[in-house]
Amino acid sequence: MNGTQTIELRWFYRGDLPAEIANWFDTLGSNGTDADARTDFYLQSSSPEVGIKIRQGNLEVKHLQQQFDKIDIDRFGESNIEQWSKWICHDRSAHAPATRKQGWIQVDKVRQQRFYRVEFSDPLKLIPISTPRKNAAAIELTTLQLCGQAWWTIACEYLGDNISIDRQFLPIVRALLVSYPQTISKSSISSGYPQWLKAIDRDLSIYTD
Repeated sequence: MNGTQTIELRWFYRGDLPAEIANWFDTLGSNGTDADARTDFYLQSSSPEVGIKIRQGNLEVKHLQQQFDKIDIDRFGESNIEQWSKWICHDRSAHAPATRKQGWIQVDKVRQQRFYRVEFSDPLKLIPISTPRKNAAAIELTTLQLCGQAWWTIACEYLGDNISIDRQFLPIVRALLVSYPQTISKSSISSGYPQWLKAIDRDLSIYTD
């Protein structure tokens, strides 16, 4: 089982992915993954600090190490920045649960990512790379289906831990989103997957057949 450290910022939006956002992501190039359809099963948890899921037979565990003070990021509004530890068991022996009564939540995803090597110069430079690695940055766009409801999420991530939030991570986020199209403001949830699932639990009957 291997482990990684990440610093992440993520927004969830309810509804279908706007075409202008999809088109914008296509302009970022091909330095990453194409649209990848997958189904993840998340274990029901009362704690937003722990995420446990089964993905393609692998068991993945994420633990929230630190949540920084909420900050205001340009037109995205108030947002959370979180530091996570992640472990993956790569034996592909985990089986998807048969029913939601067993406490698992099915989330169907189509995910795209772009990866960049970071040069902390003045100005900051993001150099496209084809695969993720330590001390690199990533931007992700994913559409979600949960109990017949459509959502989408956008995230910025640094694959490491020893950086300053104000002086290094936030400049990375702003560089990743510099060409993000202006859209009509929509309410969103800024959090990791465990907190998002907990937040919408009251609106969806997701633990019963």
